[in-house]
Amino acid sequence: MLLNGVDADITGLELDVTALVSESLILTAGMTALDSEYANDLVVPNGGGLGIDTALPIDGNQVAGAADLNITLALEHTAQLGGGELVTNLNARYSDGFFFEVENRVGTGEDGRGSSFST
Repeated sequence: MLLNGVDADITGLELDVTALVSESLILTAGMTALDSEYANDLVVPNGGGLGIDTALPIDGNQVAGAADLNITLALEHTAQLGGGELVTNLNARYSDGFFFEVENRVGTGEDGRGSSFST
C-alpha cells in the first residue's frame, strides 16, 4: 500500500566544489547536511483493510531515505593517448545512514538501524 500526505520538516545545506588541480586532474567534493523529521503521525485509511482508520506513530521520526550527512569525493584524470584520450574516475561516498521506511525500523548499515556506510 502506497500512502502520501504526511507533513515533514526538512532543513539543510548543500555544498559542491570543483577544482582544476592540473590540466589533466579535476577534484570534485560535495557535502549535504539535512535535519529531517515527520511532523505528524500517519493515518492509514481503512487500516489497510481492517475497516477502521489506523494511526501509525511516526511523528519525530527521520524522513525515509534522508541521511543527516552525505559526503562525496571524486577525482578525474585525463591522459592523452595517440589519437585520443583515456579518462579515469575515482569516486568515494560517505553517508551517516538513513531508514528505508517511515517507521524507522529498517535502515542502512549492518545493524539495519540506519548506520553509516561508505562506498
